[in-house]
Amino acid sequence: MGLFLLSSVCMVLSAIFDGVSLGMIMPLADIILTGKKMVLPAKVPAFLSGWVGALNNIPPLTLLNYMGIGVVVLFVLKGFFGFFQSYFMNDISALVARDVRSNLYSKFHDLSLDYFSNMRGGELMSRVTNDVGTIGNALSTGATDLIYQSLLVVVFALMILFIDPKLALISLILVPLISFPIISVGKVLKKIARKGQEKMADINSLLYETIIGVRVVKAFNMEEAELKKFNDVNQTCYKLSMKSTKRMLLLGPVTELMGIVAGVFVLVIKGREVISGKISFGVMAVSLAALLSMVRPFKRISQVHAIIQQALAGSNRIHEVLETPPSVKEADAPQILSGFKDSVVFEDVDFNYGHTPILKNINLKIK
Repeated sequence: MGLFLLSSVCMVLSAIFDGVSLGMIMPLADIILTGKKMVLPAKVPAFLSGWVGALNNIPPLTLLNYMGIGVVVLFVLKGFFGFFQSYFMNDISALVARDVRSNLYSKFHDLSLDYFSNMRGGELMSRVTNDVGTIGNALSTGATDLIYQSLLVVVFALMILFIDPKLALISLILVPLISFPIISVGKVLKKIARKGQEKMADINSLLYETIIGVRVVKAFNMEEAELKKFNDVNQTCYKLSMKSTKRMLLLGPVTELMGIVAGVFVLVIKGREVISGKISFGVMAVSLAALLSMVRPFKRISQVHAIIQQALAGSNRIHEVLETPPSVKEADAPQILSGFKDSVVFEDVDFNYGHTPILKNINLKIK
């Protein structure tokens, strides 16, 4: 829990620095490059109006020097917190994967023998390796990006809200339009992921059975039959993988198209206000950049959603094992053998060769 809190703090700070770096476009475009003052819409928060007024009173050359130092410091801090957020989340991922594998292995020892008669060894190995791997990937990559990219969306949306509240309405419309295809595709990806993991379990089972029983395969000249069986399962796994990849890749262009349409709309509306002098060019540039920057987190979130759906499918398969009760249960009040002290002795043992039974007339004594 402590690692997760530390990682979350680093994510928040890194997202804020992303927003600050984007906001530097306003003074750079207006005060430094064009020598004009920043002009905001009429209704803006008081703190923002005071901040803009203070920057407008700084000479362009002085402001340029300040910004040069500020950019270096900003990106150093952003890189520092970005490193630790990734490190902490990868540590959490490794710890969770370790514990899940240990729990699965411990559960295998608790299950009765009939469970292993009904389940293939390779499939059980797939639960420990492949399925646990999807959960670890979802935590290290998926959870990190889900939180961080969501924070970026919030930061960019707040920037738009503070600079131009009317423009924030476009953001509110853009969010559900992009979220709908992400959720719809995610449901399909979860089904495909489960089928793919089942086929991967089949591959592991075939490998396990072939390697363990290689003498039998060669003795009966079954190499070609086993190869055909493996290739069929491998081809099915390939098709499922490409189905998942196709749907994941389609989300990127869809989200980008929606973002570009919204960006063009903002460019036309705000461009007219710049021409009429209602706002400065830097303000319009930041508003447009913030709106378009929201597309990047949404695009990444769509990919993360697919990773999480794959992890959920793997999690369900793992829980199937962990929640399976043993068919043979230990007695609530087992009998305790009395009289056993230090050894078990076999007396009067006949050990013969040939057709005569090897052991007979065994008398067991417990000392």
